[in-house]
Amino acid sequence: MSFRKALFLLCLAASTACLAAAYAMIGSGWGTGLAILPCAFPLIHLRIPARWLPRAWLVSALCAAAVATASGATPHLMLPGAVLALAVWDLMNQDRAMAGTGCEKKHARSLALALCLGLLLAEGGAMLSLPLPFPVMLLLVILLVFSLSRVFRALTRDSEGTPVLPGR
Repeated sequence: MSFRKALFLLCLAASTACLAAAYAMIGSGWGTGLAILPCAFPLIHLRIPARWLPRAWLVSALCAAAVATASGATPHLMLPGAVLALAVWDLMNQDRAMAGTGCEKKHARSLALALCLGLLLAEGGAMLSLPLPFPVMLLLVILLVFSLSRVFRALTRDSEGTPVLPGR
């Protein structure tokens, strides 16, 4: 089994488990079943690549997370479920020609970094309650996105062997 396929199946299983467990905790048997049902989309996509399947997976997983959160499920299960659903979507969209090349591992590293940072920020945001005005929050988000883009740019330059010059 290739690294990409193993990562894909791991993220798919973890995302589905988080969503199903959250529905089970609030006592919704139908919700648990409906959270597991979209798991078939990515498995079909392994056999029959279709353009609509990754989008269908992402929409169904994020809708399941949103409905469970609105129904009173803990966000500490919904956040990892949604973040891992994004990873599954990204891996489903990854070009099959990239498999077996050095780009596959670089992509997996950047995906893992983005997942970890995103999950840490989301969990931290769920635990903190700061009464900030919307314009201040918007500026902080823009600063965060800019900083993360610089970090990713520096990581890709370092992995290519290109010297990183300060200020570039």
